[in-house]
Amino acid sequence: MSKLLVVSDSHGDDQILTALAKRYAGEVDVLIHAGDSEFYPRNPLIADFQIVVGNMDYGTDFPVSINLDLPEARVFVTHGHKYNVNFGLNTIYLAGREQDADIIIYGHTHQLLTMIDYGVLIVNPGSISLPRGEYARIGGTYAIIDVAADSFRVQYYTREFKLVEELSFEFPRL
Repeated sequence: MSKLLVVSDSHGDDQILTALAKRYAGEVDVLIHAGDSEFYPRNPLIADFQIVVGNMDYGTDFPVSINLDLPEARVFVTHGHKYNVNFGLNTIYLAGREQDADIIIYGHTHQLLTMIDYGVLIVNPGSISLPRGEYARIGGTYAIIDVAADSFRVQYYTREFKLVEELSFEFPRL
């Protein structure tokens, strides 16, 4: 089983990213930042995360998207602004399918989301620093995804590393 920690839209809040990297060192297989980190080019946190560029990331050479090949699945990560995620998920879904992704991870909207569509898991961890939408009352969130050969499990956590019970999901894989 692979374990991913997914965060997005930290907008310069390096303190929470440092805390996450320290808290989950050795507990997750990969730390993913889905854009708008606002890291400066020599930020030491860059070494800890797989990072894509967001619409607020300037002066960095982060890619628009990355593919991560896990033993159990292929993961497509992008911020989402280039795929018009504010207006629906069709474009990002098709981009992920084009990459043969089993999991699509994005940010940009600052609104958490977990769903499965034709066997593809789609996750937005929400914004760790500036949440919006229905779950903004929780405060900033991040997600941990457990990827097994037969299932996906997604759990959301607060900035204080507390599990949000109502935001735990498990999906069988097709």
